[in-house]
Amino acid sequence: MKRVRIGLDILGFFLLAFNYLMILVFIFSKWPKYWEHINYEYSHLTWLSSLNLILISLFCFLAYILEATPVKKTKLLGWFQQNLLGFLSAGFLLLALDEKFQIHEKLRERIFIPNQVGTDIPGIGAGDFLHLFIAILGLSISYFIYQKFKGIRLSQYFFIGALLSGLGSVLMDVTSPVIRNDSELSPSELQASIDHQFIEELIEINAIIFFLMAFYLLFSFRLKNKSMES
Repeated sequence: MKRVRIGLDILGFFLLAFNYLMILVFIFSKWPKYWEHINYEYSHLTWLSSLNLILISLFCFLAYILEATPVKKTKLLGWFQQNLLGFLSAGFLLLALDEKFQIHEKLRERIFIPNQVGTDIPGIGAGDFLHLFIAILGLSISYFIYQKFKGIRLSQYFFIGALLSGLGSVLMDVTSPVIRNDSELSPSELQASIDHQFIEELIEINAIIFFLMAFYLLFSFRLKNKSMES
């Protein structure tokens, strides 16, 4: 049992350290063009984000399996809460696919913008309402997710940090102007656009890492409890 606890703690530290180390490698390996492995749609950071989202999906699913649910709840809210981690596992897997294949970007460029869907929302970039919708959906169920971390303070801190980082990233994304031709920008405007995207991507990956740690610690907590019972 002690070995299981130590192993889980080491794995948690490794996940956290690995992510931030990889981000530093991505940045400094292209210095002074620090943004090249960060900003673009199919960048190294996209790979890291996709990997983390798959891991989050996995840990949600494992925590869901370990969750003690001896009584089946028939009321809709009770049923939703009982199966929430399963829904989250599926949701994060979809986000991983979206991150890897840039599905939302293709929808925006090929459907939303050409058909003027969501292009006239004040303060929101053309076609970026989808990000805002996902953020609102996530916030609307955040209370129920938070309840899953009851008694795991570090998970609660990571989850709150993930929500704040994620909200900041979405707001930066949806309010940023869509630039179709970089040649139309002055050097200072181009650099400002690059830095805006760079900061946005770093905030987004930070949110993903915090979500990863929150759900990993939830899985770890439940697995440790199971090992104590056996």
